[in-house]
Amino acid sequence: MPQKDGRGGICAVFIDWRNLPAMTDALQMAGWLYSGIVVWDKGNSRATPWRFRNDCEYVVWGINGHRDAKARKGVEVYPGCYRVPIVQSRDKHHQTEKPQRLLECLLRICPEGGTVLDPFAGSGSTGVACLNTGRGFIGMEIGREYFDIMTERVGEARNANQEGKGM
Repeated sequence: MPQKDGRGGICAVFIDWRNLPAMTDALQMAGWLYSGIVVWDKGNSRATPWRFRNDCEYVVWGINGHRDAKARKGVEVYPGCYRVPIVQSRDKHHQTEKPQRLLECLLRICPEGGTVLDPFAGSGSTGVACLNTGRGFIGMEIGREYFDIMTERVGEARNANQEGKGM
């Protein structure tokens, strides 16, 4: 559904190299306009002898609806590659948790004040990033343990953001 500002909705999915072709096809089969790939260079990986390192994840993204792509002065352009370290094991709430800094950078493509849907919300990192950047958040998580962690983390972020704004 188009957003209030007339731009189309955005779909962004983290994926590793093994499922990259299937995800780009699935996005298009679902009626989205495949718009590209953003690379997340995690800076590390498990060493596998005689192979290239798998130290990147990818964000496959697309739009549904109109999104003006005319080049003009003052329009933001975002990097296509981010080098952000992974969340250290001692700080993780979820095994596949993404770094807050990375998520906040990626969310810049979504309009401030817009709403982000995360159907695989895990421990709520996307929700925290949304609140930190002025976006709404709807998160879903099938695992009760992670749902509870997400609820707590998003609640803490909401409270911290409200206190920071003098509310």
